[in-house]
Amino acid sequence: MSRRRSRHREQPYPYVSAWGHLQGLQDYRIEERVVQAVVDGAPRDALFKDSGGVWHTLAELQRKAPELQAKLEAASEAAALR
Repeated sequence: MSRRRSRHREQPYPYVSAWGHLQGLQDYRIEERVVQAVVDGAPRDALFKDSGGVWHTLAELQRKAPELQAKLEAASEAAALR
């Protein structure tokens, strides 16, 4: 683990954060979504919450679109270094 990464606390919902970064959301919007995931007790691999209030997960995405997995994992790593 790099020194830079070790100074940051562990992100409770790294895929919510990564999904937000992929969408180009501002950091405060991403943080709002992470807080909502915590409040809702979303699954650990949650990505986003739809308009019906359902949290969608990485596992679900992997079943539906495996080619996006690498991009999402790369975005998660990049977000962890910020």
